Amino acid sequence: MNNNPVGWFEIYVQDMERAKRFYESVFQTKLERLDSPAGMPVELWSFPMMKGQMGASGALVKMADGPSGGNAVLV
Repeated sequence: MNNNPVGWFEIYVQDMERAKRFYESVFQTKLERLDSPAGMPVELWSFPMMKGQMGASGALVKMADGPSGGNAVLV
């Protein structure tokens, strides 16, 4: 395989501040706020990504009545 098997992931959360504190602490990094898609009331905070490097990036996602916990991850 010559490319990353995963290009993006989303972790759905209900408490964004708690989730940000957790992941920033675990990975010793800062998440960056992303603009929400037009017309979608969603809050997105992305993990850092370095172009040309191995691995995948993704974001924490909070939306009204959205899934969270258990299997609330999109790959």
